Amino acid sequence: VEALGTRNREMAVEFDPEALAAVNIAPLEMFAAIGNRDAALSAGLVDWEGGAWAFRVSGEFSSEEDLASLIIGGLPGKPVRIRDVAEIGPAYEPRNEIIRSGGADSVVIQVSKRETGNAMRISREIRKILKNREKENPAVDFSILHDDSDIVLLALRTVAGSASVGILMAIAVIWLFLRSWR
Repeated sequence: VEALGTRNREMAVEFDPEALAAVNIAPLEMFAAIGNRDAALSAGLVDWEGGAWAFRVSGEFSSEEDLASLIIGGLPGKPVRIRDVAEIGPAYEPRNEIIRSGGADSVVIQVSKRETGNAMRISREIRKILKNREKENPAVDFSILHDDSDIVLLALRTVAGSASVGILMAIAVIWLFLRSWR
């Protein structure tokens, strides 16, 4: 399952350069502390030493509180945590793709079957899920843009039709050459 046109939720850290300077921690030290912890967040855009710095790291914290309590420096017995020098809040990653359908922003959920998957069963279950979602969210338009089960169904009908023609041809040949059913 792959979602296209979505924006992942992340945590944003907007730090106060003056608060960092007051505790003698450089913005890059804070960035390194977050990076060493392997966090998934946009750490914000900061004007520092004549330039604009965008901080972004990858990984994951379990909650905003977990990130806020991260120690980024200080003295023994007097740790400095991110919450002491920054505001933390929810954010969304920047959009890198826009999906539109019928003139409106859309999200595409692409479901691919594995080799052993049953396309017909998967399609039925997805349609059932979408019907339930439409009832829960009447303001949202759910539609299927492409469904491989249509191709599978057409192929099955073709095979069934070919098998029927083959059986009729076999019966006709047997009757023509043998002129008897015995």
